[in-house]
Amino acid sequence: MTDPIDNIVVLGAGYAGLACAFAFAAEQPDRRVTLVDAREEFSERIRLHQLATGQTLPRRSLTELCAGTSVRFVRARVDGIDRSARSVRTSAGELSYDRLVVALGSAGTADIPGVLEHAHAIDVESRALRLAGALDRLGPGAEVAIIGAGTTGIELSAEIAERRSDLVVTLVARGALGHDLLSAGGVARLRRSFARLGVRVVEDFDAAAIESRQVIGRAGVLPFDVCVYTGGFAPSPLVAELGLPVDNTGRLLVDAYGRAPQDRAIYGIGDAAVPADWRGASPLMSCRLALPRGVNAAANLAAECRGDALRPWRIFDAGRSLSLGRHDGLVQLHAGDGRIRNASFGGVVAAWLKEQICRYTVATLLRARNRARKAVRSLPSGPTYATLEGA
Repeated sequence: MTDPIDNIVVLGAGYAGLACAFAFAAEQPDRRVTLVDAREEFSERIRLHQLATGQTLPRRSLTELCAGTSVRFVRARVDGIDRSARSVRTSAGELSYDRLVVALGSAGTADIPGVLEHAHAIDVESRALRLAGALDRLGPGAEVAIIGAGTTGIELSAEIAERRSDLVVTLVARGALGHDLLSAGGVARLRRSFARLGVRVVEDFDAAAIESRQVIGRAGVLPFDVCVYTGGFAPSPLVAELGLPVDNTGRLLVDAYGRAPQDRAIYGIGDAAVPADWRGASPLMSCRLALPRGVNAAANLAAECRGDALRPWRIFDAGRSLSLGRHDGLVQLHAGDGRIRNASFGGVVAAWLKEQICRYTVATLLRARNRARKAVRSLPSGPTYATLEGA
């Protein structure tokens, strides 16, 4: 490697971006790491269905998380990326880079008419909080329609039904419940849990439009007092603007080391990227894959700095866990490559496991942050640039 690698810019402070920034800073504390995000607080996204039902989540300032490490946090909106100049345009100014890590994450889609005007979403905290306020204003017997029966829709339906048993909660699926998500046994477990909670399921509805107080679909018209759209997620549109190959969902195609093959100064991790040569089920946009991918990218960036061989990341997708309220859950096992096995379990054990996974993700980030702080303290030259610049 002939070009210097002294300046790393990480775009996005979600699970993948934070994991990458802290892990790299722990390995290379004397190098410049700039973490960019438009938010001031870390989003514990896998708990937003709890926030949407009035539960309180811990607040973690990104500025405070980065304090004492060699990671400089810049709160800014990313406006564009110039690969030829190796620079990023942000609302706080232009940032140059030697290596760029694209961890811009994903956002909820609005792919049918009326979503923005008539439906809530829970892809970010502000929207989850607005939904919480709307639910709080509903009286007994009010109808809540949740459009989209993926992981988000399932967890939100259960959470609302458990906390507000006086509401009529309806989960609207495009096709069959659990299609491409659960095994037959997993679907049966889910149906039993929904029956206990009182969640109504409408299948094969195929919503085509959302109007004021009603959803129009192939199967008819469904009235509502509050509607939530959880139809899916899409990566940041900035990924496509890189001018690099993407998959059919808009995710950056990367090699086994996490780099864009056409521009090896760019790494793609988390929901923003997908391995080009993956042969199993399409890797889901998920926290459970984002964290290890962030750590692997950090290891390879450090290896580049040392002139060592890079380490490929092998996806091992053992399964997914769903919370069904605070006291029930569902774990669907996979074959390792993301393909669904005919094996699942539920109940309080699954709920306990889901909670431990949620706690583990945050604990993993905090441990990486602590290692980065320790690495700074061990530098013989004293404070790093981040401390001097007040990051």
